[in-house]
Amino acid sequence: MIFDTIPHLLLYLPSDVWNLLEPFISQLHPSVPDGKHWLQEPDVFAQISSYQTKPPREGRVEAHQRFVDIQIVLSGSEIIEVTPLCGLIPETEDDEQNDIRFYKVPDVPAVRLLLTPGSFALFYPQDTHRPGLTPHSGTTAVKKVIIKIDRHRIGGNAGPAPDLTATRHDIVFC
Repeated sequence: MIFDTIPHLLLYLPSDVWNLLEPFISQLHPSVPDGKHWLQEPDVFAQISSYQTKPPREGRVEAHQRFVDIQIVLSGSEIIEVTPLCGLIPETEDDEQNDIRFYKVPDVPAVRLLLTPGSFALFYPQDTHRPGLTPHSGTTAVKKVIIKIDRHRIGGNAGPAPDLTATRHDIVFC
């Protein structure tokens, strides 16, 4: 997981990926219409959505095996809870077509991020996240873009996602 400001995004991406994303990101603003935008089929696309944040009890913990997520709030703000995948209990089977799997909510999230305009969060396959949570009581209107990049474009294992769990004596490594 990476959490930073948009001007620093180029530091975390290969130059060919940044060169593909930069023209799209530079034209983003709150009045951009919702919808799916293919930036380079089938490896890179963006989904722009408008919605109301929700209380934590309504949020779901998710992870993606094929695509890395870059989440950018265009207007409003939301909390995203982030927890390492290791040790979480799956709630659903892998949905390979939609590249998503849901997990039971852990007792304590590892990190709570406040995503606001000008910042981004980048999630790798080992990062579960519970997005769209309200930053205060009530709900907040949010407009957000999620850029999906095939993990192989970022650099990583060319095969299937590795099993990150290994046991040695009484210690579990992830």
